[in-house]
Amino acid sequence: MLETRLLIHRRAGWTALTYVWNAPRTEARLKRAGARIDVSFTDTAGQPRQIDYRVPNQNQCKECHSLSGRIAPIGVKARNLNGVFVYPEGSENQLAHWTRTGMLAGAPAPDKAPRAAVWTDAAEPLEARARAYLDANCGHCHNPRGMASNTGLNLDLEETRLAKLGLGKRPVAAGKGAGNLDLDLVPGRPDASIIGYRMASTEPGVMMPELGRSVVHTEGLALVREYIARMQRP
Repeated sequence: MLETRLLIHRRAGWTALTYVWNAPRTEARLKRAGARIDVSFTDTAGQPRQIDYRVPNQNQCKECHSLSGRIAPIGVKARNLNGVFVYPEGSENQLAHWTRTGMLAGAPAPDKAPRAAVWTDAAEPLEARARAYLDANCGHCHNPRGMASNTGLNLDLEETRLAKLGLGKRPVAAGKGAGNLDLDLVPGRPDASIIGYRMASTEPGVMMPELGRSVVHTEGLALVREYIARMQRP
């Protein structure tokens, strides 16, 4: 337990605040300027890891939690909530559970509501899993109202235009962020696709997402690379 981030809705709108826990984990203090924490752990492969954990400052929160220039929550969408979860009284669809317990009003039945694929479920279609992963991790910035709207690369689930999804699209800014690659996404060629290159980096100014991670998410990267590798040219 290193930090706790809050989005608090006040009269003037949403405010982002980050609290960093002390060593005994008994108290967390507000850190508007962010913090750096040395972290050691053992990963799922049993390998020891040591990272420079970066707690974002208050202004950096806006880089992800921004919609049309204002701070807003991300992830609270019907498509992300429309799934079965285990509650103390048993398993139940989350939308149905929240409706039954009074947390939601007017929500459609789960079978009438949108649903994002579970990216870790190999039984679901590969494209749906990859698109759901990109939507959850990239789509909050890469959409027409997000902080990355100027890139012309939209990775939210609402987007259906192939060029906006990166196919055959050149980046708006070259340099080290593109890794000397020409196109955001090249069907059948993950090594030639800027999306995979930036996901595989931990270098500031190159890595995507820009904030919120200090290591490569190998499982997510493998999924997106497989999605690109199996993609057919239109």
